[in-house]
Amino acid sequence: MIKMRRAAAQLGVCYIVMASCVLGCGEKVKGVDPNLVKVTGKVTLDGKPLPKGDISFVSADNPGKGYTGTIDSSGGFSLAYSQSAQGALPGNYKVRIAAVDGGGGTMGAKGEVSEPKSLIPEKYNNPETSTLTATVEKGKSNHFTFDLKSQ
Repeated sequence: MIKMRRAAAQLGVCYIVMASCVLGCGEKVKGVDPNLVKVTGKVTLDGKPLPKGDISFVSADNPGKGYTGTIDSSGGFSLAYSQSAQGALPGNYKVRIAAVDGGGGTMGAKGEVSEPKSLIPEKYNNPETSTLTATVEKGKSNHFTFDLKSQ
C-alpha cells in the first residue's frame, strides 16, 4: 500500500512537471517576450542612405526601456532587445540616431588624438532633442524611414 501511494505521488509530480513544461515552456522560458514585433527601416541623410551608425528606440512611456539596431551600409536597420530577442514591444518611441566617422583613438603624425566626427547633426543623437518618433503596432509592417537633414 505504501509503495502504491509513493508511486501515485511520483506520478502526480511527473504530471505537474510535464504540465508546467507544456503550458509554460516556449518563448518566455527562453527569455524572449512573445509580444515583440519585427521592426525594420532605413535611415537617409539628405536623401542618401546613411552608411553606418546606431539607432535606438527609447520608450516615450518608460524612458528606461529601449531597443537598438545597427545601421548597415545601405542605411537599413532592424531592432533588437538582445541577441536572442529581435524586435520591439508595441508602443510610442523617441528615436535616437548616432553616426560617427574616424576618431576613437586615431593618432595623427604629431601625436594628437583625433575626436570622432559626427556624420549627422547632434540633435539626432539625443532622444530629448531628436524630433524623430515612431509608433510600433502589433499586426502592422513597422517599417520606418527616417530622412535626416544635415541643415
